[in-house]
Amino acid sequence: MKIRVLPVASAALTVAFLTSACTSSDPRAAADDPAAPAPAAERALDQTKKPNADDEATTYKTPADPCAAIDDTALSAVLGPGGKTEKGGLAPDAGPLTVTHCDRPFGRGGARVGTAIELQIGDAGIPMESMFTGVRKVKAQTAELTDVPGLGQGAYSYGESTGPHLVAYDGNLYMTVTVYDRTTAATPGSKIEQAMIETVRATMAKLRA
Repeated sequence: MKIRVLPVASAALTVAFLTSACTSSDPRAAADDPAAPAPAAERALDQTKKPNADDEATTYKTPADPCAAIDDTALSAVLGPGGKTEKGGLAPDAGPLTVTHCDRPFGRGGARVGTAIELQIGDAGIPMESMFTGVRKVKAQTAELTDVPGLGQGAYSYGESTGPHLVAYDGNLYMTVTVYDRTTAATPGSKIEQAMIETVRATMAKLRA
């Protein structure tokens, strides 16, 4: 088994967006004026702790085996038969998130294409909307993003030098799919984008079961 630690940059963004609400810009100002509205950070924290009951967001639990929990049938149909999986992640008590992933090659021989699917699950049902919104804003500065409607509570795709990427969140689940193929683009409506979308959709359904 190969254990892959969450990249430093990704980990930093995760911690930053989930814990930024704990820092108030000027707590003394609020203390001096009881009538003043709560700082934005405090409001964000309050919303994180007490999500709107009308949102009907699903609460996902961390799978014991991420590779067994991921439904990559659609990827296999486009890229070819799947190879041996490699899984790993961070310990469940490493912070407000449990991070797991599954890497798997598809295809035959020298034509194989690697994929990486990562699941970040907010402990105790912590919603991932703030993280999704924050990371999306940062990513939009360096890549052209395409919204993917109807997938979870929010999703978008983009291309980088490593290949196409898909990011989605639903409730306390934040999920990314990467196909390591520089010759393939996740253009809207393309076979690879549809395969990535179906992989996320099917995996969400499997994790809810």
